[in-house]
Amino acid sequence: MIDPPILKSPFIIFVTGASGFVGRHLCQQLIKTGCSVHALVRREDGYLSSIGVKLWVGDMWNQETLLQASCGANAVIHCAGDPIFGNGPQYDRSNVQLTEHL
Repeated sequence: MIDPPILKSPFIIFVTGASGFVGRHLCQQLIKTGCSVHALVRREDGYLSSIGVKLWVGDMWNQETLLQASCGANAVIHCAGDPIFGNGPQYDRSNVQLTEHL
């Protein structure tokens, strides 16, 4: 495996879904490359905090919270969503509408 390049200056990346399977692994890699990672999560996450992720606890549907958490980010990586297919309106709200809201 090739080591990722280390960034020389703080590059802030805002990650949604950071406490999920994909988001957690993504945050690990971003931290290793020298990025400053900010994440909006539903509840405190001791692991993410311990590796250096700046956590914002709140709801992505709250526009003010979303703006505060993502303020100053150079990039946004959206990993939040509902992986359960076939649950109709909830699937649409959690994936399509939430992405549009972001």
